[in-house]
Formats: sequence, C-alpha cells, structure tokens
Amino acid sequence: MVHPRKEDEGAKLRISSVYGSAKATQEADTVLILQSDGKRKFVDVRKNRFDGTLGHVPLYFDRKSGRYSETSPDVNAPQRTSIPTTRKERSPTVRTS
Repeated sequence: MVHPRKEDEGAKLRISSVYGSAKATQEADTVLILQSDGKRKFVDVRKNRFDGTLGHVPLYFDRKSGRYSETSPDVNAPQRTSIPTTRKERSPTVRTS
C-alpha cells in the first residue's frame, strides 16, 4: 500500500499521483487505486502486467454487512460489472538462437 500525493480537489488519481511512484509503480505487477467521485466509490485498475486489461469497477456499499461489492445490494438496481477501458497489446517476443 502506498499513499497518494496531494492532488486538486475532484481530480482523479493517476499512476503519477502515487507517492514515490517511480519505484513503487514500476516494480508493481498491479496498481489499483480506490477513488471516489463524490457520489460513489470505484476501483481503478491503472496497471496490470498479467493480461494488460485496464478499467474501473464501481463499488456499492451494503449497510447490512458493512462491506463494499461490485454489485448493488438493492435488488431493483441495475447490476453492473467491471468496465474495461483499454487493453495493452503485447508485442511478440522474438528469440534468436
């Protein structure tokens, strides 16, 4: 866990917002940022070395359990899933003997 730098009010956090980002984010396989837009919270996937999928997942708070989940605890609310925004294309590895 790494804490973010102070940013402007209402600005979304980026990888460069991570305190000591040069070393911390470079060494990490995955960078997840918990964010809030004032109305709701979401997890922002900013780095993913496993398959390159980036995006955000909305979080809903369940008052009964005191937990966050990616689906709304309200039965009548629309169900949401993760929203990929980009996928990095990996270049093929060329090996020479």
